[in-house]
Amino acid sequence: MNLQQAIAQVESHLDEADQAYGSVPFDEWMLVWLTTSHREMLHYFGPRTKHTKEEFNADLAPLRAEILSGDYHTGDLEFARDAAGTRFDAFIVAGTGRYLILNNVEKTIQQITANPKWHAAQVAIVKLSEAFRRDPLVTRAAHT
Repeated sequence: MNLQQAIAQVESHLDEADQAYGSVPFDEWMLVWLTTSHREMLHYFGPRTKHTKEEFNADLAPLRAEILSGDYHTGDLEFARDAAGTRFDAFIVAGTGRYLILNNVEKTIQQITANPKWHAAQVAIVKLSEAFRRDPLVTRAAHT
């Protein structure tokens, strides 16, 4: 899928998760292209107006090793159980080197999953990961 299709998929599935949860489990999300040699913000939605390189690196810390490990495949989903504050809570591999990063800037993933409605919301998140597994995000570098 292209970037606009990916954004539409994310918006649709996160809206479904919000409805099931009764509020917004992830108030910040972004599609990024991350490799050891490339970092590009493809799309951002959330309460912050701008991410500096330093903030992004700090927020990615709980998930950095997993993202760069190469052990995950398109559609795989991972949570950072110890992320707090603005540190990123989860990611879905959206395509080769492309990731959907999910976050709640005020709650940890432990607080989000403690809500009994999380199980219903999680269904929409898994459906989103399956959408990427079926049709991965493919983008070109901004400078090409």
